[in-house]
Amino acid sequence: MIRLRRIFLLGTLAATVGAHAAVSETQQMTGTEGAVVLKLITNGRNEKDPTEDLYYVTIRREVAPGEKFTAMDEVRLRRTDAATHTTSVFSALVQPGRYTIVDASTSTQDYRFPFKQMLSPFEVKTHEVTLLGTLLVQPLLVQPLDALRLTVKFTVGYLAPETELQETFFDLFPGLAAQTRGAEVHTLEATPELERRKNLAPLFKNMSTFMIGLVQSPQGDFFSGGKLGKARWRKSGEARWREMDVGTWREVMSLRPYRGGLLAVGEEGLIRFSSDDGLTWRSLPAPDQGAIFAAEPLTNGRVFALSRYRSRWTGYVTDDLISGSWKKLGDFEDDTSLKAKRVRRRLVTSVGNNVGVMMSNGTFVVIDSDSGAITRFPTGYSAQKLSATPDGTLLMYFNGALSSGYVTSQDGGKAWTDVNVTRFTPALTFKDKDIAYAVTSLSSGLLPGEYVLAKSTDGGKTWAKTGVPPSRDFSEIQSLNVDHHDGSLVTFMRDGTSMRSRDQGETWTPER
Repeated sequence: MIRLRRIFLLGTLAATVGAHAAVSETQQMTGTEGAVVLKLITNGRNEKDPTEDLYYVTIRREVAPGEKFTAMDEVRLRRTDAATHTTSVFSALVQPGRYTIVDASTSTQDYRFPFKQMLSPFEVKTHEVTLLGTLLVQPLLVQPLDALRLTVKFTVGYLAPETELQETFFDLFPGLAAQTRGAEVHTLEATPELERRKNLAPLFKNMSTFMIGLVQSPQGDFFSGGKLGKARWRKSGEARWREMDVGTWREVMSLRPYRGGLLAVGEEGLIRFSSDDGLTWRSLPAPDQGAIFAAEPLTNGRVFALSRYRSRWTGYVTDDLISGSWKKLGDFEDDTSLKAKRVRRRLVTSVGNNVGVMMSNGTFVVIDSDSGAITRFPTGYSAQKLSATPDGTLLMYFNGALSSGYVTSQDGGKAWTDVNVTRFTPALTFKDKDIAYAVTSLSSGLLPGEYVLAKSTDGGKTWAKTGVPPSRDFSEIQSLNVDHHDGSLVTFMRDGTSMRSRDQGETWTPER
């Protein structure tokens, strides 16, 4: 179980654990050190999944009989997301010995995953690498106990150090890779329990339901990426999603139609193309090994890609994606704020033929796909969600210390207009610049009152009830959309199902 709790003596707690920094690109081992690298993926169902903020993995050295255990025998592997989105890589240089993974937790210790009984021990040896493999954390249940504690059941799958983790090691730690070339590589000891965790891993793909980079084409097709290498395509006029395995465990952050096929991009330089509706995929050359957040096929036949490696974003363009001849257009650094909470999810969306990134400090950065020109538009909002409709309308949900709500932009992010809804609005979408729909409470009091399906015909200035919400559990609504194929309303739920209404919310029909 994960126990969510407040601990106020953080300084004392931090002092009891060996302090180690994440391994840098050029760092090598000195003295008697060995290197430990672990990848961890959480398969939560929404963007508020706290496991994506895990910052430490704690390992503990086994002491010999009669040997005194000290604070330095408990070591924290530190996180890096240099080339990933929500997947995390943990690493450290530690002293030789036999260790066990104890838990994973945040820097504030608000929550933690105890792994000790689930995983086997491992060896760390001088000037050798221990690749622990990939842990797949599948949350199963969230049950509030009181205001300060939360119990979450979860299970763990395990991937032995396969090709992708080896590629991660070579790309992120070239200094260590050069130093240990030809040396023995260690991992978790083989046990029946670890074998059971290996057998669980493939099952988790079927439990991956969170949609990443959900977009709709002008023709009414829906496209979405997902965790654990999943992608989804819902053809216009069809009632069911086509769920596809892109052939990776990396997160797919964008799926687009391209040359009669499908183009998927994602973490660690992932670019794959399918010419048979997602049945098979082949890898294509990437512009770099960063996290590719967007690959937009342009009207002139080229493809524009936006990648982030560590804190630098880079835009690329190619005339022929298949050959992989990429041209760099321009780059820029993350804009951050000392007051901004550490943000894991980056908000990226298409802006016509360009791509925009919403920074944690509220700056919307747009890179031009022709010239590479970079323009920054301060918004003044702490954005939580960002999306674009097929006609180019941008919709942002913001949540600050004193207010929350929605704003929209009709000019590519230069100016933003407030949408006149109450703070009790779990889902909202625009059909065009004038017509919008929302699951909302029309009451502006302290309490929400009745939730309805409401419609606006003046760009969100005024609203009128047209129907009822698609679900009583509003937290399960992942998105509200207008299907541009037939004008009906569709809500996609966090469990992978959807609801459709053809009468503006008077009735809803469940779909697969």
